[in-house]
Amino acid sequence: MNAQTFSARVEAVKARARGHWPAILLHLGLDEKMIVRRANMPCPMCGGTDRFQFTDKYDEGNYHCRHCGPGGGFKLAQAATGMDFNAVLQAVERYLGLERLPPRTGAEPSAERMKKLVQRIWNEARPITPGDEAGKYLFSRGFALKAYPTVLRFHPSLGYFEKDGEGKSRKIAEYPAMIASVQAIDGSMVSLHRTYLLDGKKLAAQDAKKLLSPGVCGAAIRLWPPSPELALTEGIENAIAVHLATGKP
Repeated sequence: MNAQTFSARVEAVKARARGHWPAILLHLGLDEKMIVRRANMPCPMCGGTDRFQFTDKYDEGNYHCRHCGPGGGFKLAQAATGMDFNAVLQAVERYLGLERLPPRTGAEPSAERMKKLVQRIWNEARPITPGDEAGKYLFSRGFALKAYPTVLRFHPSLGYFEKDGEGKSRKIAEYPAMIASVQAIDGSMVSLHRTYLLDGKKLAAQDAKKLLSPGVCGAAIRLWPPSPELALTEGIENAIAVHLATGKP
């Protein structure tokens, strides 16, 4: 990729990410106190004790450090995660659904095969209970639910895949996971969202949360039946928090 093409790619990601940096940075594993509460903290770049604050002032993941100055989401993500710029760029592209996919070949799963895979994984899973890994994970996030949404299930041992140097996905491990049904407008299940877990907490991995397949524009995880007033959020945990606080589906 030449410099001009790469620059255009970066600018396109920056434009798409604008206004979404808090969710992106949380997805990348940054401290919730830093991003959500925006507390004064040590600077990921230069240390200190309380010289750093995340502001998102211009919707670009903005922060300010009284010692090393201001910066944006990409620089913050690099400092906090240890990833280089290219790795952060690719992670943001994946989160925003802009990931550059390799050309389709006959070996790739067809739509019908993907549909069967989604259904097979869903059938392997079971309703969440307070004692399983998914129930413990939700409780650790502060959610004491009397009943769990039926679109969420617990899978005791779900394959975890990473791409190799050739861009092929290979299974490297199996972990417990909370899976969520992603439904089209007609209510049919078109994909699954997977939150990989370990010891009742989110797996400490770059891609602990993954969508099983692309092409789900217009679909959603519908946690509760709709009412005249509906709450929309970017994450399952955010949605549960809003529901518990307001009663809105």
